[in-house]
Amino acid sequence: MLPREPRCELLDTAKHEIWMAREPAPRAWFDALAPEPPLVKSGYGAGAMDRAWFRRSPGAAEDGPLATREIGGRIFQLVARPDLGGMHGEFPRRLLVHKHHVIAFDAGRRVPLLRSAEGKDYVQLVTGRAGLELPGGGSLRELMLDAEWVVELPCPTETWWFANGASFQGPVEAPDGAQRSGE
Repeated sequence: MLPREPRCELLDTAKHEIWMAREPAPRAWFDALAPEPPLVKSGYGAGAMDRAWFRRSPGAAEDGPLATREIGGRIFQLVARPDLGGMHGEFPRRLLVHKHHVIAFDAGRRVPLLRSAEGKDYVQLVTGRAGLELPGGGSLRELMLDAEWVVELPCPTETWWFANGASFQGPVEAPDGAQRSGE
């Protein structure tokens, strides 16, 4: 999957499932989409990583093909089940998400990390507009990768969502040998 091309997601509010378009979708298509309830639009954005894949849909007993369905003439995949209890309140929002997600960054990349007040690191997964407002006690730093970095996110994954559309997820451990800045 080429995550840097924008994709859209829909939330099934009855089952608390996130369905992501398998292929990139133009913004105009997403804006015009009128999903049938209990589906609602939940996100549109581009990934910050170079490659990404899901080992399985949440709830599946073993790795394998993702559950799929057609919506608006496009194929969507079941990729996550968020704990929606964290969806209330101001940004930034911390939300637990059940998913089996692997992401990869190429050597030579600069990769933003969010460090929480508790000292946990979260890697940027979704790019956002300018104007990132950090959580209290949080800080940003950057890794310069000497080698490819493949990250298997924990299940559940702690996700941080920001008003500018960005998301950082983890916690993760920085790879050995990566140069750090901003610490």
